[in-house]
Formats: sequence, structure tokens, C-alpha cells
Amino acid sequence: MSVWWIQAGIVPERIEPGKPQQNGRHERFHRTLKERTTKPPAQTLAEQQRAFDYFRRDYNEARPHEALGQKPPASVYEPSWRAFRPVREPEYPEGFQVRRTNKDGAISIAGTALYVTLLLKGQPVGLRQVDDDEWEMHYGPLLIGHVLMRKGKPRIEPIL
Repeated sequence: MSVWWIQAGIVPERIEPGKPQQNGRHERFHRTLKERTTKPPAQTLAEQQRAFDYFRRDYNEARPHEALGQKPPASVYEPSWRAFRPVREPEYPEGFQVRRTNKDGAISIAGTALYVTLLLKGQPVGLRQVDDDEWEMHYGPLLIGHVLMRKGKPRIEPIL
């Protein structure tokens, strides 16, 4: 899904590993969702889906939210005036080398197949040299790792 978001112009934001407090509202939402829909879990998939549907309606249309002055989100929602931008592959500025990942999610550097991720199979990644033996690897505006050349062999250090 992050690939699709980036293609639509939305850049995911990351938190530091092991720091869920940096994403407190999101974590709190998931805790509430879990408490209200899975404890206990429904007996069938159809019943479980009804529990999720009920939660969504209640959360958006009935439940007051402190951040909204005790109003439910549906009461203050306004559709965006911006048109949805069609998804498209990212483009890279001058100075980037662009490599397209193969069907296995790898690129070739210095004659070596280097696995990036299957999520980006067939997608263009941008490489920007930052040192004699180091490149930043981007997918669109998102830095996804560093390619390091050690003894003529490339390896990727992913960004967590």
C-alpha cells in the first residue's frame, strides 16, 4: 500500500524503531479497535465483518472525539476540493541513476543482483551517490536504504 501512496503523492512518515509513543494517536486507535471488535472474536467471518462495520460507523458518526470539541468526525468532515491525482511511477531529478527492479525485487549493481524488496518489483528506484563507495537508494521521495560498496561487492543497509 505504501507504494501506491507514494505513487499518489503521499509520503509515509516513519517513527523511530521501538518508540510507539511517537505515534500515540495511531496506537490508541488500534487499541480501541482491538478491544471493541476482537474481544471475543466473532464466530464467523461475516459476524466479524459486521463488528468492524459497526465500529467504523460508531467511531465516525456517533462517538465524540476530544480533538474535535466532542463532535463525531462525520459532523465536521468536508470533502477535499483537490482532485485526486492519478497514481504514477516516481520520477527522479538530475544526478540520480535509475534502476528498475526485476520480477524478484532486485536490481543489478556492479554485475551483482542486489535484492531490494519484492514490494517494488518492476518499479524504478533512484540511486544518488553520496560518497566514493556509498549511494542513497530512494523510491520517489522516500529514502529506503544505502548501497555500500565493500571490496567491490555491493550490499544494502535498509532504513528501518
